[in-house]
Amino acid sequence: PVSDYEMYLRAQATLLKPGGLLFIACPNRIWPTEAHSGLPLIHFLPRSLSRTLGKTFEYAAFLPGTLRDRGRTSTLYQSDFTCFRLKQLLLKYGFEIRGMNDSRYFISDLEIYKTGRMLRPFIEVLPAHWQRLASILFSRDVRIVGQKTFL
Repeated sequence: PVSDYEMYLRAQATLLKPGGLLFIACPNRIWPTEAHSGLPLIHFLPRSLSRTLGKTFEYAAFLPGTLRDRGRTSTLYQSDFTCFRLKQLLLKYGFEIRGMNDSRYFISDLEIYKTGRMLRPFIEVLPAHWQRLASILFSRDVRIVGQKTFL
């Protein structure tokens, strides 16, 4: 994990030539389960509380090992992003946005979940711009391509 994402983006902006592409994929902050552990809503809690809960799960001998592992895993993430926050950061460091959460990937992501399979026929008939918005808001992962601007 990258703990200082602003330093990372500054470095990428320095290393890439003008016109160079940067692809970033990370868990989506507004997805209802924490991406690494699968625990529901734990990442919406204040960081100190979620870490305390994660550590409590990790060391609770009465819990099954898989749940204890999830508690440990939930404490590892450093930061979460929405598409909007990641876009804002890339623009700040001199990148143009070339693509965000292509709706084709979102529709295939829906196949993983029972609710998604039920919603897929309705989403597929939406106009392309509504499919794109749904993919930005409701995808499990944020995927964004930035291109270093020419100065």
